[in-house]
Amino acid sequence: ETPLAQFVRHCDPYFEDEGTLWVLHYHLATNSQQATTWSWFFNRFGVRHFTQDLFLTHLQRFVETNAKRKVSPRSLEKDFRCFVRTYTRTVEKTSPASPEESFDCPLASLNLLEYLPNTKSYRLLTAHEDSLPELLVAHALVHMRAEIPLTNSEIAFRDALYGEGSPGRLFNLDPESLYGYLIRLDEQQDKILS
Repeated sequence: ETPLAQFVRHCDPYFEDEGTLWVLHYHLATNSQQATTWSWFFNRFGVRHFTQDLFLTHLQRFVETNAKRKVSPRSLEKDFRCFVRTYTRTVEKTSPASPEESFDCPLASLNLLEYLPNTKSYRLLTAHEDSLPELLVAHALVHMRAEIPLTNSEIAFRDALYGEGSPGRLFNLDPESLYGYLIRLDEQQDKILS
């Protein structure tokens, strides 16, 4: 059991705090070794509206370039189905009486991905500011800063929005949302320092 799993089991074993789901999403989206498709999608793909074919074409190119070997299309299709099930809600004729009766992944409640049945495509949605914890955005920035060799201690806004491992990428923040988070984090820092 990982330290993160122990922490979640101790502090929020039933995933009642939406922040817990965001933390789990963050760890999926930054784990290139064990969650390659998730990491690739949030850090490299960069397409906000896509079909299964577009997703698979780009994923296959990425995997073959980085793994330097052929990958079975069936394996990639399974990854695609698992990925979209992680973030999209099941359309049911009658909604379940409680979340426990749903077969959706808990991360679907983050509303990061929407299925568009008319076009059989998917659309990446911007994270809602009231659900994504500010401290997780700060954590992503600190982790990003530790991973990237920079000449000074600052991260450019563009990098915080579009860089690999950035909160903009990992949480699909638009420029206005990210700016709002940075302003609120700056205000919190001012309160702590005064």
